[in-house]
Amino acid sequence: AVPVLNTVAVKDSLKKANNVVNVNSDENHEAIIFATLGQTLRLKKLVVNMISYWVPCLFRNGVCEKELAKFIFIDVIAGRILPILTTWTNILTSPEGGMISITNLETENGNTAMDIKRAPSIEKEVLSEIWDIVKKTGWLEEEQFMLSAAPLRAAANIHKLL
Repeated sequence: AVPVLNTVAVKDSLKKANNVVNVNSDENHEAIIFATLGQTLRLKKLVVNMISYWVPCLFRNGVCEKELAKFIFIDVIAGRILPILTTWTNILTSPEGGMISITNLETENGNTAMDIKRAPSIEKEVLSEIWDIVKKTGWLEEEQFMLSAAPLRAAANIHKLL
């Protein structure tokens, strides 16, 4: 299972830990956004690297490739990436109820780490990149992967990638 940050649970934990902390602060909200973004991008990179480098390099006989494909579809995509992607809408809602209005967040050296205005498209961008690389493998057309690929197909259909 993948740990998905829940803004309500985080706020409850902060209330219990210290009554002085402003649980609705922008800092707490930004921390949740950054944690979720980092997790999303790392998992996407895992899928891209597994398909781009591991499959061609390690598995040439096809037997192990099928097992890796099932692992990618079921464990990584359906069990980890898709649950995180579905949280983006809730995360991007400000503590006051509207969409967040921060224009950018800066790192220590002054570079913009993330443009929050772009954040609503992150879900589709990540899913699109995963969809494209999986499609290139030909696994989506193979009968043995129809059930394993169903969650990815459903998400792609929702975001109009089909």
